[in-house]
Amino acid sequence: MKQVINTIKALRLLSQKPLRASQLQDILGTSKGATYRIIRDLRASGEVVEKTLCTYSIKPKNQNQES
Repeated sequence: MKQVINTIKALRLLSQKPLRASQLQDILGTSKGATYRIIRDLRASGEVVEKTLCTYSIKPKNQNQES
C-alpha cells in the first residue's frame, strides 16, 4: 500500500516539474530501489518518460489526438 501512495505522490511531483531520480528519492523518503521501482512502474504505464539521463517527467499529451 505504501508503494501505491508513493507512486501517486511521485506522479503528482513529476506533473509539476521534471525531477532526477535522486531528488524524487529525497522528497519521497524512499530507498534507491523503491524509487526506481516507482519510476519503472510509471514508465511502464506510459505516464512518465525519461527526459535526460535519470531525469523524469510526465509524458506530454499528443496535441494532434482528437478528443
